[in-house]
Amino acid sequence: MVYREGALHPFYNAMFPQCPELPQGYSLVSYRYKEDPALPPGQTYFDGCDVDSGRVQMDLFIELDGRFRGYVCEHNTSALRTQVRAATATPPPSGSETYCRNSSFNTQEPALYVNRHPERYCVSANTEVYTLRDDWDGTWDDRATPPAWWPCATSTVP
Repeated sequence: MVYREGALHPFYNAMFPQCPELPQGYSLVSYRYKEDPALPPGQTYFDGCDVDSGRVQMDLFIELDGRFRGYVCEHNTSALRTQVRAATATPPPSGSETYCRNSSFNTQEPALYVNRHPERYCVSANTEVYTLRDDWDGTWDDRATPPAWWPCATSTVP
């Protein structure tokens, strides 16, 4: 289930080129997969999606274990999060949850994930992604001079 308000993020068409444009409001999006004859049996690849809006009936089964929090609050990827330019940002405040991993925008670039409100229920919605390079349109690249507080490894500058 997705909700759209306003213009589509530019990343949507790049990430889901085989999917129709989402209408405003709530929609139910189903991913389609096909088997790839070049791969071992049972291996599939993404083949687009179907979008249903308006009145939709569906069965929903949720196991009430630790995964429930993720189902309610988080997108399965963080690809649509906004990038924060680390070189011009203040360091994450004390009490924030932070971790380094490859950026969801560019899987080869390290990024710092910062949750300023770990006490809140929805982790994903409260997490920002600090990066050293603008992966959207390349307007800035601070990999050669990361801020002194930057805790993550840095990639080599091309």
